[in-house]
Amino acid sequence: MSNYEPGADVSRFDAAEVAYLEGELDYFAAEELGEKVPVRGRPVVVDLSRLKFIDAGGVGALEQLRDEVIASGGELRLVNASGNVRRVFELTNRADLLAA
Repeated sequence: MSNYEPGADVSRFDAAEVAYLEGELDYFAAEELGEKVPVRGRPVVVDLSRLKFIDAGGVGALEQLRDEVIASGGELRLVNASGNVRRVFELTNRADLLAA
């Protein structure tokens, strides 16, 4: 188990839930992601600008979160990935998950 627990500051707006992920999202910390980001049949925007590290397990967790949001009738947008975070999405061939 990871010693790091990822932070998620979630704000609710009329149009969407907005989650700001912070710190590191690795394979072990990914288990807590679903508990931190709400899935309520509404649009969800996940801002990755505060994320310092992500690995393939973190990318997989975000993909799973997207599937759960879609299954509940919502949609998920991953925004503001930069630098190394964006590179991991590219290396895992999942850059398509990122909003343009």
